[in-house]
Amino acid sequence: MNTTGRSEGENAFFKEFLSPKTNLREFVIRYDQALTKVTETEIEEDYVSEHKNRLINENNLILKHATSIYTRNIFEKFHEQLVESLRFRSQEIEVDGVFKIYLVRDKEGPAHFTMKLKPDTNEAYCTCTHFQFMGLPCKHVLRIFNRLEIEEIPPHFILKRWLKGANLFRIIDGTTTWDKYGCADALRLTHLWRISTQVWSNASKCDNLFKIALAGIETISTQLDQEQQKQNGSEDNNDKTVETSNNVEETVQLTNQGKLLNPITSQTMGRPIGNASKTGRIMSGIEIPPPKK
Repeated sequence: MNTTGRSEGENAFFKEFLSPKTNLREFVIRYDQALTKVTETEIEEDYVSEHKNRLINENNLILKHATSIYTRNIFEKFHEQLVESLRFRSQEIEVDGVFKIYLVRDKEGPAHFTMKLKPDTNEAYCTCTHFQFMGLPCKHVLRIFNRLEIEEIPPHFILKRWLKGANLFRIIDGTTTWDKYGCADALRLTHLWRISTQVWSNASKCDNLFKIALAGIETISTQLDQEQQKQNGSEDNNDKTVETSNNVEETVQLTNQGKLLNPITSQTMGRPIGNASKTGRIMSGIEIPPPKK
């Protein structure tokens, strides 16, 4: 999505909650309401995707595979591309190394696209760049899949953020957007919590996995205790070193204090003290007596 499209999408969403006259305090409250609405909508959509069956043709195996992995909204977009793929015809034109080149033409128009396909993994690239922009296989790729009788969506075209239950562990295409080891304590805790929740959820399905998980917890706990003791020992040594250096500095200061040095003469403001009267008043130039001969 480009910058303009992203900005227009955000404006359309926040227009329901904000106005040009909203102050900072109201903005914080309205922003929290907007996030709450987004969370509730995602929970509702996840529930519908998990428990509501979609009516499809059981003989269409690739569509059956899509309904088993995709959420409801993503499945509808995939279904649209699959239906539109029937408007095209395809032909193989050449072989380029490990890729086969196909030409996909519109049956009722001049539109045509070139697609490269790797036969061993079904990895495909189309000149329409629909997958790079939307994250779903385009109608031209699906037309070639129908031609080759491919019955399942290849892993190359499956992004984890479109799968059912992706919001449960906040998966983003298998990548993280921040450094796991150089971040704040709260981010490290959140990341560990997500990973551990997924591990314990899988381990609770049978006794064998449960025993493996318990053994792994004990091993990790022992390693963490040992590492913590090492860190505590190094910190104690550092404290002793700092204390020793402080004692040396104090000894040097006491030694220097034993030597009697001349006092430091400081500069004062105003007239010298010798030109003051008995009462402490500063005398003028006329009142100052001349020097004795």
